[in-house]
This record gives sequence, structure tokens and C-alpha cells, in this order.
Amino acid sequence: MNSRSMLLGGGVVGWLTISSMAAASLRAAASSNEVDGAVFLPPASTVRDARGNEARVLREGAVWRRFTMRYGAWQAWWNASTGTPHRALGPPIPLAGYADDAASVDRAVRRFVTREGALFGAPDLETILSRRDGNVWLVRYRRHIQGVPVLFEDWEFWVNHRGGLMAFGFDAHRPTTGLATRPVLPWAVAREAAHAGVPYDPGSDRVEGGALVLVPVAGETGGFRLAYRAQVETMSPRARWNTLVDGVAPKIVPTTSRPRTSNPGTSADNPDR
Repeated sequence: MNSRSMLLGGGVVGWLTISSMAAASLRAAASSNEVDGAVFLPPASTVRDARGNEARVLREGAVWRRFTMRYGAWQAWWNASTGTPHRALGPPIPLAGYADDAASVDRAVRRFVTREGALFGAPDLETILSRRDGNVWLVRYRRHIQGVPVLFEDWEFWVNHRGGLMAFGFDAHRPTTGLATRPVLPWAVAREAAHAGVPYDPGSDRVEGGALVLVPVAGETGGFRLAYRAQVETMSPRARWNTLVDGVAPKIVPTTSRPRTSNPGTSADNPDR
């Protein structure tokens, strides 16, 4: 079954699939945009590589300098939108409490994040994945703000089989004053809007979901857009459409943009994962 993605709402935001680095290369990758009608988040809301003086300022910041003084020659590829390392790698850092099982690796990474609060803050993290592939563990999280999960943020950590943290990356968008975490629009209304613009047959197709999420949007009050997450399953064509419906704006304005096809291989927030 094909999986497609789109966003609906009063003031269209966008459903973005961010291309990320392959685990082997551990290199930061910029997101790519199409120009044939797909709707995207504003550029400042995506992973944007810091370059030149912007990268130098982040690299020479006090927090990162203290980190490298403790752990050695770590290098970072910075997300200019968040001021955080989208990818960082260096000499393995021994993780306290490590054992070669998923739960122990998760706990060890969480201890490290807590210990390095100057860099990571104090995030509320949900474990999405803790899995060993060969000699490397990948641990992936989703951040929550005031109990609401945040989309389109990488929180990923790579740990070797000896318990050494080899690399990590996180995109922590900062909430600002006025962040909305309670919807104005009821799910019953948002549910009907979710299939607008989709070849939907009420006799055979269905809409599922309704969970609230936060979408980082530069310039938005609070720094995020509150949205309902929905999946629309259609029989003709046979596909599953991932949609976001604005949860605050009282007026639904559906996008007429062409939906994007999700790429299950991306490590940014993939609705099919």
C-alpha cells in the first residue's frame, strides 16, 4: 500500500519528510523541497545546515567548548534553525550503566542526556527505538512538550557494542511564549477535514487517528503549530494518506497541493514508522 502525506488547516503549514544521513556516514543532510506544488514547512523550521560564520559561532559556543574539553575531538554539523548539533561524532564516550540489551542502552543514554543538561536541556523523551544492528546500537526518541509529542525533530544516539557513545544528533526547537497545547477545533470536525483533497469515498474509505502533535513552525505563536494527526485509508487508489489538521484555527482551509510520498528510510519523523 502506498503511503502519502499532506497537511490541512487554517493557514497551511505542511507535512515534511526530512532526508537524514545514512548511519554509516554520520553526516548531516539538508532537507530537499519540491517545486511542483507540494506544501512544506517554512525553511527556518526544517534542518538547515549552519555554514560559515553561523557555524563558527555555534562551534565556539561555551557549552560545546566545555563538551569537547571533557570528551575530546568531537565534531558537529549544526542545525542553524535550532542551534543544536544535528549530527555530532567523536571518540567513544563510555556510558555509565551500559549493558548489551535494549533497556539498559536506553537507560544509559538517558543518563548521559541528563548529565549533559547544558547541551540537551531537560527534554521529556519517549523511546521510539533501541535496537542493535551488528556492533552498533541505535537509540531514537521523540520529545514531548507539555505532554504533546513533537514531530520533525531528530533525537538519535549511536552506541558501540562496548558501551561507547559514538555519535548523536538532536534538533530541539525552543518553545516560546503562547504555546498552545489544547485544541480549539474538535476532532469530529478535524476528522472530516482530514480527507479534503483526497479521493475519498465514505462508503469504503476510513479516517483514523486524532492524536495531537506539535509541528515546529518559525514565526508561529509559541514556536509550534498544534495539529491533529490522522491517517486516511483509501481503496481507489489503494493508499494510506498521512495528514495534519490544524487544531487551533477555527476555520479549516484544506490545501490543494499535491501530496508527497513518504520515504520509510528517512530518520526524521516518519508517520509510517
